[in-house]
Amino acid sequence: AAQSKNIQLSVQSEVSSLVMDFDQERLQQVLYNLVSNAIKFTPEHGKVDILMEQMQGETASRLQIGVKDSGVG
Repeated sequence: AAQSKNIQLSVQSEVSSLVMDFDQERLQQVLYNLVSNAIKFTPEHGKVDILMEQMQGETASRLQIGVKDSGVG
């Protein structure tokens, strides 16, 4: 979808590896929905960025994932 609209899609990650306990199918579904919506609402020749970084909490690390687009929303 991004290619057909000439949208630049980039992934930036500061995380080389992180061991986590998570539902792989659910995470994949959430990420797919976020990225699909970003592409859907980004005009042609726009940009969608996926950003990942490891955050340190008081008791454990967590992975923060952000999706940013050049659309109007």
